[in-house]
Amino acid sequence: MDTTAPTATLQWMEENVPVSMTAEVLPFGEVTKRCGAGSATVVHGTGRIGIGRGAGYPSHFSHLLRNWLPRFWACKDDVARAGCSTIFVPSRLHALYQQVIYEFAPKWKLVGEMETAKRNGGLNVTCTHHEMLADYYKRYQHHWVSGCVSADVVFVLRTRPVADSARDPGQASGSERRYISNPQEVWQHVERASREANLTVEQVVFEQLSFRDQMRKTCTARMVVGQHGAGLGHILWSSSSRRAVLELPPWLEHWWDHMFNTNHIAHFWSGEGHFIGRDSTNNTFAKVNAVQLGEDLRRALHALGLSQKQDASLPKASGSGHRML
Repeated sequence: MDTTAPTATLQWMEENVPVSMTAEVLPFGEVTKRCGAGSATVVHGTGRIGIGRGAGYPSHFSHLLRNWLPRFWACKDDVARAGCSTIFVPSRLHALYQQVIYEFAPKWKLVGEMETAKRNGGLNVTCTHHEMLADYYKRYQHHWVSGCVSADVVFVLRTRPVADSARDPGQASGSERRYISNPQEVWQHVERASREANLTVEQVVFEQLSFRDQMRKTCTARMVVGQHGAGLGHILWSSSSRRAVLELPPWLEHWWDHMFNTNHIAHFWSGEGHFIGRDSTNNTFAKVNAVQLGEDLRRALHALGLSQKQDASLPKASGSGHRML
């Protein structure tokens, strides 16, 4: 076994909680010893996110993609060299994390609080690998889906959700917090603008698909159109040289900027003529001005150099950055 010290900061925790202020840095030999005894690995996401607002385990999928998955990639190879192959995730989040972990670490075992406490007397190995965020985000450039072809333009559909009073609010999906109230009208204009540019187009409900199938739906996409959430982040799996996102209201400005800029993905917002309100369950909805959206999509496709009608008055996108259309 390679005994060279890994680049990650490997720590242990005395308590079976995702974050401990008493964590200590361990020598690589001790990490190897604990991994050999079955200790679970704990991976903190970036920022104060997740259960308890500081646990480092996000409870929403878009936060998982943005704040946790890049650090997991950075940590897993380091701790695997020490013999670790078990990862702790809070039990209530297993359904959210399981497919993602198995996609990128298929031999790893997922454990919750009770099993973690039994492993090696509850002594864990906590990896809080420290890199610049841009370096974390660059890791997406190595995780494209090979041998796959998707539509050029992907419209992320969110319809009004069915109320589920039993669901934990902290685990509500994106469509349970925001949705489009006139999706068919919007789809017609997205489809028309895409076909005018001789681009293939597909309407997708990501929440109905496995994580692997979600990745395949955008594997060669040029443009993803949708509301703020994990659906927009799936553009990161595309191997196309020119990629962009057109975000519909309600926006969360700048939330994706660092990640998209690092990966040379242009980010546009459809900015005019849309109505934003709240329904009886206090979810945010947008009645999108579909005609305006169609024009915004044409402008965004032009900025990427994908429009059939070139208008010299519109600037070309550089492959990163963002602006309101």
